[in-house]
Amino acid sequence: MADRDVTPDDCLLRWIFTTNQPETISIILQNWDKCVFKAEFSKSLEDRHSAYVVRIEAENENSQTFTTVAAMQKIAATIIPELVPQTFQVGKAQNSRGRMFHFSVIELVEGDILEDVWQQMSAEEQSSVVAALMEALGKLHSIRLSDKWVKEILGKTLREECDEVLKSFEQPRVFGGPHTGFLNDRLALLASIMERRKLKKSFCTMEPVLNSRDIRIQSSFEELGSTVINSSDIDKWPEEAVFCHNDLTPRNLILQSRASSDGISKYKLAGIIDWELAGFYPTSYELSLQDTYLSGANRHISFYLLLKEHMKNFVPRSSSQIVLLQAMELIFESQQRLLIESTNIPAHIRKRFMENLKLARDNDPYVGWTRSPQDGPFPEYSSAAIQKLGDDVVEEMVARRESKIGQDEAKHKRRYENECFLNVFLNTGSNDGIPKDTHDLPPHDLADPGLNGSEKFDVHKELEQFAKIITGYALMTDEKLGLNTFIKRDRTGKYVVAARTRISLEDKSIASTKAIAWKRNNILSRKEK
Repeated sequence: MADRDVTPDDCLLRWIFTTNQPETISIILQNWDKCVFKAEFSKSLEDRHSAYVVRIEAENENSQTFTTVAAMQKIAATIIPELVPQTFQVGKAQNSRGRMFHFSVIELVEGDILEDVWQQMSAEEQSSVVAALMEALGKLHSIRLSDKWVKEILGKTLREECDEVLKSFEQPRVFGGPHTGFLNDRLALLASIMERRKLKKSFCTMEPVLNSRDIRIQSSFEELGSTVINSSDIDKWPEEAVFCHNDLTPRNLILQSRASSDGISKYKLAGIIDWELAGFYPTSYELSLQDTYLSGANRHISFYLLLKEHMKNFVPRSSSQIVLLQAMELIFESQQRLLIESTNIPAHIRKRFMENLKLARDNDPYVGWTRSPQDGPFPEYSSAAIQKLGDDVVEEMVARRESKIGQDEAKHKRRYENECFLNVFLNTGSNDGIPKDTHDLPPHDLADPGLNGSEKFDVHKELEQFAKIITGYALMTDEKLGLNTFIKRDRTGKYVVAARTRISLEDKSIASTKAIAWKRNNILSRKEK
C-alpha cells in the first residue's frame, strides 16, 4: 500500500542535511524498505552542486550490504572519477516514527539514459559511446581486492559497522561483492549463482563427480544437458577476480549531448550509475550476465551485440573462464525453461523477444546470442513496441489462467455431481434400492439417511421412477445443488456483493469445513485495498 512506502519526512531530512534543507524533493524509486529521491537546493556561488541523489534503506540484518555498495562506488570513483558520481556522505538517519535508515548522498549526473536515446544516435555515436565504456571497463579490471588502496577505502567506509566484512578481506583468496557476499570457499561462487536463481521447484543440480574434486551441473531438462567443471579451473577463479560493475545495461549509462569539433552535437558517455552488483569476479562472470539482461534491462539488441563484441576481448580464452560461462548459461537457461512451463510473465516476454528477433545461441560461449546473417539486420524494439509485447503476453497469461480456473471449476463440479449421485445410494444402507422422491429434498437432506421417511424401491422393477429421480437431479440449479453462488469471480479475482458494495476476497482460505460427502466450504478473508 502506498502509505506504507518509505518517504523522506522532515525528521529524516534534518538528520541527513544538518545545515540547509532542500527546497524540493522528487521521488525516483520507492517501496516499503527503500527510497531514492532527488534533493534540490537553491544554488549559491560557492556551491558547485545544487542537486543530489539520496538513497535511503531501512536498517535490517542485511544492512552491511548498503555500506559495502557505497564502498564499491568509492573504489570505482577513484579510478574513473569523470564517470562515477561522487559519494559525499554515508551514514544513518531516523525518521519521525523512530525507524532507522542507512543513507547515502551522491552527486547528480544530469543527462539522458542510453535506453531513451540509443535509437536516435548515429552508428558513429553508438560506437564512440561503447568505446568510451570499454576504456572505463579496462581501468576497472585493473583493480584487485588485494590492492592496498582498495583495502584502505573498504576499511574507512566499513570500519564503524561491518567488522565481519572487514575480517573476510583479510582471508586469503577472497573475492566477490555485496550481492553474492565475499567468498573464500572454492565452491562458493557456483553455490551463490544457484541460490540467486533458485525457485520452489528444482531446475538444476550441482553435485561432485565420483572419486574427484570436480563438479557436475546437471539441468533438469534433458535437452540442455550438463557440464563438468574441473577442480583446477575452480581454484583459478579467486586469482582471476578483478573489479566488475556487472550491470552495464542501458538504464545505468548516462549520456550528455556535447558539441564536437565540427560544431555538431553528439552524445558522449557522462556517467555510470547503480553499483549494487559491483565487486571482484572473474571477467567471464560479468560477460555472462549481459546475456541474462536481454528483453528485460536491455531491449536494444544492437547495443547488446556491440557491447559483447568488445567485452569478450577482456575475457582470457582460458579453460577456467570458459567453464564459468558454460555453467552460468546452463543454470540461467534451465531456470528460464522451468519458468516458461508456468505463467511467469518476464520469462514469456523474453521467449517471445528471442523468437521475434530470431536469436539463437552461438557455439562460442563468448559470443552469446546472435542470428543468421541471411535473416537481415536486427530490428530494434522501441519503447512502445516492447510495452506492446509485454501487454500482449500479460493478456495471454491472464486468459490462460482464467481458462485453467474454468477447467478446474468444471472438473470439481463434475466430481461433486458424482459424489451427490453416489451419496443417494450410500446413505440408504442397501445396495439394491434408493429412496423415492429424493430429488425434491434439499441437498443437505440427501446426505442424511432416513430423513422424511423416504421409501426404498427396486431400480430394476421401477425404471420410470429411477429415470425421474436422475432427470430431476440433472435439472437442479446450482443453489439447490448446494454450489457456492454467493462468491463470484472476474479477472481481478474473487469477490462478493453486499448492499450494492463489491468486497474483494483473498484467494487463501482462513478456515474450511468439509462434510463426509459434500463439497468443501471455505472461509475467505477480505482483501485490503
